[in-house]
Amino acid sequence: MQHDRDTISQFLLTHKCYDIMPGTGKIVVLDTALPVKAAFVALIDNDVKSAPLWDSEAGDYVGMITVSDFRNILRHFHAASPGADLAPLLEEHEIRIMGGSMSDALITVRPEESLHGAALALLQHRIHRLPIMDPVDRTILHIITHRKINNFLVKNLAGAVGLLAMSIEELGIGTFAGVVTVGAETPVIGVLDLLARHNISAVPVVDERGVALGVYANSDIVDIARRRTFSDLDRPVSDILLRRSTQRVIHSCHPKDPLQLVLQRFNKTKVHRLIATDSQGRVLGIVSLSDILKAFLLPHTATATAQPRPDLLPALADQHQQMPHMDEHSASANSPSETAQLAAAPAPASKLKFNVNAPAFKPSFNVNAPVFKPKAAAPATAAPEEPKATEEEAAPVSSSTTTTTATPEPAAAATVTTPVAAEPEEPAHGEEEGEEASAVPETTSDAPRKVIDPRDHLSIVLIGHVGSSRGKWTKGRSRSMRRRPRKKLAGADERAKGKTVEVGRAHFTTETRRFTILDAPGHKNYVPNMIGGAACADVGILVISARINEFEAGFDKGGQTREHTMLAKTLGVSRLVVVINKMDDKSVMWSKERYDSILQKLQPFLKQVGFGPKDVSMLPISGITGANLLQPLDASVCDWYQGPSLVQVLDGLRPPKRDPAAALRIPILDRIKDAGKVFIEGKVESGTVRVGQKVVVMPTKQAGVVLSVASDFAPDLDGAAAGEYVRIVVSGVSDDQIRAGFVVCDAEHPIVAVPQFEAQLAVIDLLEHKPIISPGYTAVFHAHTAVEECTIKLILGTIDKKTGEVSKQKPKFVKKGAFVSARIQLTQPVCLDTYKDFPQLGRFTLRDEGKTIAIGKVTRLPGARPGAK
Repeated sequence: MQHDRDTISQFLLTHKCYDIMPGTGKIVVLDTALPVKAAFVALIDNDVKSAPLWDSEAGDYVGMITVSDFRNILRHFHAASPGADLAPLLEEHEIRIMGGSMSDALITVRPEESLHGAALALLQHRIHRLPIMDPVDRTILHIITHRKINNFLVKNLAGAVGLLAMSIEELGIGTFAGVVTVGAETPVIGVLDLLARHNISAVPVVDERGVALGVYANSDIVDIARRRTFSDLDRPVSDILLRRSTQRVIHSCHPKDPLQLVLQRFNKTKVHRLIATDSQGRVLGIVSLSDILKAFLLPHTATATAQPRPDLLPALADQHQQMPHMDEHSASANSPSETAQLAAAPAPASKLKFNVNAPAFKPSFNVNAPVFKPKAAAPATAAPEEPKATEEEAAPVSSSTTTTTATPEPAAAATVTTPVAAEPEEPAHGEEEGEEASAVPETTSDAPRKVIDPRDHLSIVLIGHVGSSRGKWTKGRSRSMRRRPRKKLAGADERAKGKTVEVGRAHFTTETRRFTILDAPGHKNYVPNMIGGAACADVGILVISARINEFEAGFDKGGQTREHTMLAKTLGVSRLVVVINKMDDKSVMWSKERYDSILQKLQPFLKQVGFGPKDVSMLPISGITGANLLQPLDASVCDWYQGPSLVQVLDGLRPPKRDPAAALRIPILDRIKDAGKVFIEGKVESGTVRVGQKVVVMPTKQAGVVLSVASDFAPDLDGAAAGEYVRIVVSGVSDDQIRAGFVVCDAEHPIVAVPQFEAQLAVIDLLEHKPIISPGYTAVFHAHTAVEECTIKLILGTIDKKTGEVSKQKPKFVKKGAFVSARIQLTQPVCLDTYKDFPQLGRFTLRDEGKTIAIGKVTRLPGARPGAK
């Protein structure tokens, strides 16, 4: 059995955290200035049990709030005001006042850290959820849980380890001594008190014979909040069980059950704990997912009374450090090792620190300002959509299938390193990762569908070198930031480098426009992400740091300012807004000389790339203070700039011409499976998508009918035209049949998927050790939302840049600066169109070893295209 554990440890050591990240995910982020009730509703609307806390004043994550915190808040108010209506109290107090989670320490892992270190962190720090954080911009990409690691192990090692066939009794899994239970007549508040007192997340409810009637967990507080029935706190817990009896059954196991069967039961039921019962249904113990993870890693105790073994964890950490190949898979030299991080992390602190008399937080902004009012849509009834935010009262959170930030519109502040605390693990009964998704039936609505907002819509991509602070001022000015953790790299070489591609999306409105902002990290390792964002954008905002040396670092060789700008132009961005950020920095102090010197270097480069003077707007801003973002600069701040603010510039941009009557084309950005449905996300590049429309997903040719249409601005639409970001549900399509890069088309005019094509190719840069391109050269191909490996099959000739004619002679190789016609072979067919017929689906870039080497346009596709445009 120890051999099995060594196999598991070695497997976890040789796999990274990004390996466990799915193609899609949902992370809800709550602002600490939200009222407790609004935060609670946000969790309910997004069907999650916890959320990281973002402090807009600090500009960083400061805590993790869970249903256990809400449990303790309800207990506090119930004790302080017996019989009182708790709803007003929950509306009056903010998270920052009520929650003590913010004082705990942030425990995170980087995407490139090993899963062994992540598993140790979950066990050693006794936490339920471990955020994967982008080390560049401190974005939370994904949350690792016991369930995800267990499933990853079973999926990959099911036939290699024998302990899966052993019983949970033999493995010492679960708690079978001192199990806490409650009687059917115990009031709910009594159950909550017991959960808090014993530091557990769930308790079996039994009758007088000890037979299990059900389980009441911290997550059941969601039922109280959903129904707004705070009087339930004084009702017998049996009433609550009776109410939900048609939606939930008792999920149990037997001590003699093999571990593999127990894991299958966990996956089928989606619960976090099972009740171990005898043949008469009497409670024997509790088995949780954390118990199973311990069994995978810790030497078993050979006892039926399994208890946590924290004393074994230091030795296991030593094992983690000494395992073979550890140096190969450990963190970089300039970062602390995973073991050192675990040892240095402080122990979890007490969660709740009430200060009910603290003054209410008063945001220093004008909520009635006439411009830049971020809005979100109201939650959909059967699927997670965006809650609608009105001008009078913005919704606290937007339901999203990626990262959703619920925040007021605060002024940004300096970044501080004040991390998030994860909730302590209950030593006996495991954790509260979640109960059945259908524990409480969703409400339904008969509200009619809506048409899209008539205001013009523009998509904006934020580009610029890392350190230009794009994310901070966008997060501070948007109530709904959506983060999309994605690992969409074509080749094994790129995957091995740990490049986790992640796209952020936010949206806001002004009086005349609706805007969607696509934000991507500026680090060179994340350029593939930037390509995906720019391919969907109408306008680019190039963020430049005015701080001394930072502009130079981004603009000179090795920085990303040049590459991002060139790629944006290549991918179809026709208008560019250049914002010179950090003008308030001590090294700049709104210096006109510094501003002018940056422009003098930028303007010739922008002209060379293809952005003419009419295509570019330039202005100074301060993201940290908000200067020149919403309102024009005050002369007391800067007396030499009298131009418009950023929002005024954006308001004046004209949207590109679009054809709503053309053939439907929606390149898929993501597919999300939630509430039993598969949601397809993407931008409508042409045509119109409507409810009831027959569509086909290419290249898999999966046909279906559009069942629902939603956007970032409305949760339930009859249809959406070109230019809109949509989430659609299509009948007859499963999540394993679609992925990013596929295209949704109308059934009559599908796009073609080709294994090869001919193109105009401009070679813009090459690697030092690969200074030429010749037939057989391999690279990573990026087109719209698709990523695939490709090979240059044939160089057909060089192209005269003046006449466009192709030479008859086929060169054997070309160097940097060449402009050629080439035939390109793809490892898998990709949906493409010619640039002449459809520019959005006819542009592409080639990258190799993290560098953009060429840009191109599709000129010819093999065979005839089905249908017409």
